[in-house]
Amino acid sequence: MLIMRTSVDDAHVYRCRVDFHNSNSRVAWVRLKVIVPPERVEIISHLSPVQPGDRNDVVCRAVGGSPPASVVWVQGGRMVDPNSTVEEDGTFNSLEVPASRKDLVLPFVCRASNNEVTDPVTATYTRNVTCGPVSVDIVASEDPLVEGREAEVTCTAIGSNPPALITWYEEGRNVEDDFINVTRQDNETVSVLSLLPARHHHGQQLLCRAENPSLPLATLEDILTLNVAYRPKAELKVGWPRRSELLTEGSDLFLECRVDANPPPYKIKFFHNGKELVHNVSAKVLVNEATLALQRVTRQCSGRYHCVASNVEGDSASKSLAIRVRYWPRCAMTRAVVGVAVGEVANVTCRVDADPGNVTFRWTFSNAAKRARTQFTEQKEYTTSGLTSVLSYRPESVRDYGQLICYATNTVGTQREPCIFNVVSAVTGPPERVTNCSVFNVTSHTAGVTCLPGFNGGLSQRFLHQIRLASSGELMFNLTSSEASFSVLSLQPDQRYEVTVTSLNARGRSGPRRLHLQTLKEAEMHMSLPSRPEPQPLVWVSGVGVGVVVAVVGLMVGVWWSRGRHSSHTLRNRDDGPTKLTKPDVTGEGRDNVDGLCVNGVVQHTIYDATGRYRGFAHLQQNDPFQTSCLMMTTTTAAPTTTATSATAGAAPEPPAPQSRFSLSRKGRLSSAAPPPTGDSGAKGTKEAMNGKRGTKGTEVHESGGKGDGKGGGGGGGEDGNEEGRKTEAASWRRVINQLTATRPESKFFDVWKIAGVKQAGQPPSSSTESVL
Repeated sequence: MLIMRTSVDDAHVYRCRVDFHNSNSRVAWVRLKVIVPPERVEIISHLSPVQPGDRNDVVCRAVGGSPPASVVWVQGGRMVDPNSTVEEDGTFNSLEVPASRKDLVLPFVCRASNNEVTDPVTATYTRNVTCGPVSVDIVASEDPLVEGREAEVTCTAIGSNPPALITWYEEGRNVEDDFINVTRQDNETVSVLSLLPARHHHGQQLLCRAENPSLPLATLEDILTLNVAYRPKAELKVGWPRRSELLTEGSDLFLECRVDANPPPYKIKFFHNGKELVHNVSAKVLVNEATLALQRVTRQCSGRYHCVASNVEGDSASKSLAIRVRYWPRCAMTRAVVGVAVGEVANVTCRVDADPGNVTFRWTFSNAAKRARTQFTEQKEYTTSGLTSVLSYRPESVRDYGQLICYATNTVGTQREPCIFNVVSAVTGPPERVTNCSVFNVTSHTAGVTCLPGFNGGLSQRFLHQIRLASSGELMFNLTSSEASFSVLSLQPDQRYEVTVTSLNARGRSGPRRLHLQTLKEAEMHMSLPSRPEPQPLVWVSGVGVGVVVAVVGLMVGVWWSRGRHSSHTLRNRDDGPTKLTKPDVTGEGRDNVDGLCVNGVVQHTIYDATGRYRGFAHLQQNDPFQTSCLMMTTTTAAPTTTATSATAGAAPEPPAPQSRFSLSRKGRLSSAAPPPTGDSGAKGTKEAMNGKRGTKGTEVHESGGKGDGKGGGGGGGEDGNEEGRKTEAASWRRVINQLTATRPESKFFDVWKIAGVKQAGQPPSSSTESVL
């Protein structure tokens, strides 16, 4: 029996009877069950979202079906809950599986079936489980970040349901939302922070926090330590000594170059006053990475130091650091000679270099006569201003010539090598004119003038340089300098100028030295630079002529020099005009009768001729004809006015001898002579001897004037005595000159002057003197 289109009504018990021809019939009973599949399944959610671990939050109900369907929960192809309940209105199955994170990715399937023939009825349900983020990760757009170049930092949070809320923190401070861009997709949240890296960002921590407000305990964080590359920033510090006032000459100095750089510097250099310092053990300069060590520093180590650090981002120099090496005073001037006359005041300036500059000065004096140094302690004798002390020194006698010694002391110590000033006798006056002036390097706008300074007159001299237009006399250049040479840069082209150079000192000025110069034209200036014309024949001839002249002049000078050296030792022969001899050290006034101008056996004085003109100065070494002491004494300034008549008469009176400003006496010579002659003839002979016409025959200086015994016999020998006196006088002076000019290592003679003996005022007629300068 085939039942078409089966329905519920076809469900009966059917009887099938089989009849046989030769046997009994047989009956079979068959029960037909008609199964009705469930119509649908329904998902009924009681709670959503659910917390992890929640159960029975959803029920699946199968509607219809006969017999009642079996309802089960399947997840990921595996049955997780087969328990169902049949009720009048259907079959129910409440999900008893605890909620978990995987429910977000593996949905549940409710399956209802009451047979094995038809496919079960199913429904899918995704459980809405609230859960926090699974991971949080921060990534920078580049590593390292570069100072000043904009960069992005991305924070990604995954696994949060609902999507996580991301918050940025920089060193514990909340970052403003203006620099944040957030995107969400499924369970992934991406937050991008725009950042302009700076030096101060390096090493800071950037925190990204992802949280689910429903699950405060499920918050996740990620921290990024910023790596910012930037140029070095150097700072130079003193490592030793700890206190700057302890840095003195001879101590050690350590400098540290502290560098803030990323990446670290690959090179650090140290500089002193702009000059790089390199490692040099012999120079006591030690450079080790970021440390500079200077051993046994000197005052030259003072100055400004800085260091330069370099990395891949660039170079950077530190601010300069002033280093001050304190040192004891040292003389800031060369050894000087101070010329001063007796009774005059000379201001001697002592200048030192010291740090610190609050110094105290001490002056002492010494010479051969005063071996013990005399200390000047009274404030009125010297003044002090900073690093300079001025001593007002006045020599009272020749014993006051020697060495002035100046010491200075500061907190570091006392000056080790003092400033020394040699005080010598000198007569000061105006300076001499400059010599050997010439013009050089003349262009259209510039020129140079070079001169040799003359004698300074015993004082410090300066030079006045002036340039005037030759056409109008207009002053174009005016300069006072300590140098005799100068250059000028502001001349006009094609102009003729007059140049004057004048020497100045405290006693006056010299006559000007004049010379002329002609500046080049502009065209000549430009033409003369690249061209080098060939020498013309006339130039060759001129050159040969000049050479011959120079050779002849040189030969003449050599002959003159040889003769001069053979005759005398000349220091200088100046003719600066008459000089009044009013100084005590020249006239000899106020001197005692023992030393005069003789110090240690050497006579030092200034030489004048009979007219009072300055002739230089000389040092005379005493020789055997002179005793160990010498006397500087003045002579009469007027010629003798008395004239004795000779008994034989007829001879004209002799002219007066040249007057001597001073004389060096051979003392004791007359004391051993015979008694003076008497009578007129003797007087005349004596007077003639006093006028330089006496003979020196025998041992008495008046013998040649007549050998009379005071009875008139001496007068008759006047003529013969005079002639004989002249001959013997020459021989006598030759002996003196030979002795004075003898080659002795300790003697220095520059010129020999013969001063005729004259009668001293107030002396007896027999007292005559014989003098040599």
